[in-house]
Amino acid sequence: VSRELQIVPSHSYRFGDGFSTAAGARTRSFGLWAFSTAGRSISQLAEDHAQVLLDLLEPKLEQLTELRSRFTTEARVRIVVESDANVGGADLKSETLARLARICDELTFSAQLTRSTDFEPVPGLQRPS
Repeated sequence: VSRELQIVPSHSYRFGDGFSTAAGARTRSFGLWAFSTAGRSISQLAEDHAQVLLDLLEPKLEQLTELRSRFTTEARVRIVVESDANVGGADLKSETLARLARICDELTFSAQLTRSTDFEPVPGLQRPS
């Protein structure tokens, strides 16, 4: 994938690669090629991070489509917003979401409240356990 897309992934491994767990040695039952915009944009705006991804992958849509069919794989775009404040999510333009949807088989979005020692509770908000 890296060679064909000419993109260095943030994280990857191949089917059959070995790895260690507390329970002992294991073998990967699937491969993974992942790219993260973390550290590639100084912006905190989801729209800006989406644009980094689109600038990188939209020109390679034909290669992505061919790779997905040749290797019986799927492409997923996950948008994860992490914050130690009650932010309530992030804004993305509908055009941006549509463009992201064209480069993948599955598009997911989640906002996660991370633990912080300086967290100030908001009335009525229950902190996840």
